[in-house]
Amino acid sequence: MNMEMETVFPINGKALWEEDEDKKPYFLKIAIPKTKKNWAELELVTKEWVENEPNNTEAWYELGYAYEKLNKVAEALVAYDKALEIDQNNSDALLREAVIYKNKGDENKVAQIQSTLDDVDPNKAWILKNNKY
Repeated sequence: MNMEMETVFPINGKALWEEDEDKKPYFLKIAIPKTKKNWAELELVTKEWVENEPNNTEAWYELGYAYEKLNKVAEALVAYDKALEIDQNNSDALLREAVIYKNKGDENKVAQIQSTLDDVDPNKAWILKNNKY
């Protein structure tokens, strides 16, 4: 409290989110299209992401989400399956698959995913059980 106030910021350069779009990491590149619900742009960015990081479960999840929002349900399931192949505990991919299967009326598949979510992520399990997705 007794020290003099700093007037010069001690770090030079840009913050990660201030970088040019092509220099940002993918998790930041998807933020604006998701916020603006620009699903076509999200699809483009996430396709590039999975090409550059094919073993990234989040990249595949986000691609699936873009497909789902564009009503490309079959493609969404393929992407979610790939996310789950990389990380079987990707609760986001599990939840979105369950929603798709619920919309298709496949209660057996929904129950199977519900059981997995109960173990993996009780919060997402609650969301599924209570239709809060």
